[in-house]
Amino acid sequence: LSASLHLRDLPPSKAVCFPLVHDATLRGSSADLAAFFVHFAIPNLKTLTANATTHDLRVSLRSAIADLFDHVPRTLTTLCLEQDWMRVVDTSRLGIQTSTLLDILQPLLQFRLLHTVEIAFAYLPPIDDDGIKSMLEAWPDLTHLTIAPGPSFTIEGDRIPTTKSLVLAA
Repeated sequence: LSASLHLRDLPPSKAVCFPLVHDATLRGSSADLAAFFVHFAIPNLKTLTANATTHDLRVSLRSAIADLFDHVPRTLTTLCLEQDWMRVVDTSRLGIQTSTLLDILQPLLQFRLLHTVEIAFAYLPPIDDDGIKSMLEAWPDLTHLTIAPGPSFTIEGDRIPTTKSLVLAA
């Protein structure tokens, strides 16, 4: 079953429960996705594909991720964050201190049951072996990690994973 919801008014917090839903694909603004999980309970959610557009700087993106995943059940085992969700501004050109990918994804580290994480976006904030190690430690059951930049990706600085990350993951 696939359903498309177009909501104008949201019910009271957690007024609607979907206990039989295990997989969800959601697309909308980051604020709308967060509001969805505030107002709708999906206690047995295992797989989430989130595709949201945001035009905020990465600090705001981290806040948006924190707001959304604060309400997602910890039963999640598979997470896909699609390209529009991770669209960020290259703040190095603006003279603003930038965040690492790990900083942006920090709210996701509490999802200890994740075994599949896929992240696809056009701009790649710095990520290094220590960042990959932190992800591997936070997600002990991880069997699949994809960090896939889009076709026009750029990488900031020289902080990229090395073969050391592959050894850590083995």
